[in-house]
Amino acid sequence: MRQTDRSIFVRKGVVCENCRSLERHRLIFAFLKDRGLLSGNRRILHIAPEPCLALILRARFGKNYIHGDKHVGHYSDRGAMELDLCHDLDKFADASFDLVIHNHVIEHVLCDYRPVLRKLDMLVKPGGWHIFSIPFMPGGYREASPEDGEDWCIANCGQWDHRRVFSPDDLQDTLGAVMPLPESYDATQLLPPDRLRAMNMPESTWRGFNNNSVFFLQRSVD
Repeated sequence: MRQTDRSIFVRKGVVCENCRSLERHRLIFAFLKDRGLLSGNRRILHIAPEPCLALILRARFGKNYIHGDKHVGHYSDRGAMELDLCHDLDKFADASFDLVIHNHVIEHVLCDYRPVLRKLDMLVKPGGWHIFSIPFMPGGYREASPEDGEDWCIANCGQWDHRRVFSPDDLQDTLGAVMPLPESYDATQLLPPDRLRAMNMPESTWRGFNNNSVFFLQRSVD
């Protein structure tokens, strides 16, 4: 990862030299592939679309692949739409996507994350999947005030542009108050150990909520 003193989350030896994916992206791809979710007439919403996933999803689903970001100019893919999570999600109808995907996004939003996350979850069709990841730090949830600058965010939220950080210590009281979450995390329930090793997933991150954890939440069909 690109070295910087503006983030504590920079790590070495984790980016694929070919597709530029991180562990969470490789885990998501493997999950989608294993469960047959990369075929069919599916509609996908991908927030802050990482190229390693976006190239595959756009090629598979064409116009049914909707991808966007608040800072759309950061993307060479001109098909991405400008999308401010604090204001624009109401343009999408509830239960209108088979997959909603976002990675390390919720910590950046400038408004209350709870209605944003709740709306993203409501966009998923019955039987569909809400797939996302967030950065974690110990010590409990904390959030920047409008007056807090970059130094405060780095010290307390891990990165200059993170407005909040979540913690395993009180996860059920924060994210878990917005949507049902699993009580524990074990990546070996998603993929066997040999495949986790092959995708360079450190064994220390296989269990327990951490920065490599990915939530795969399926919407009930009831």
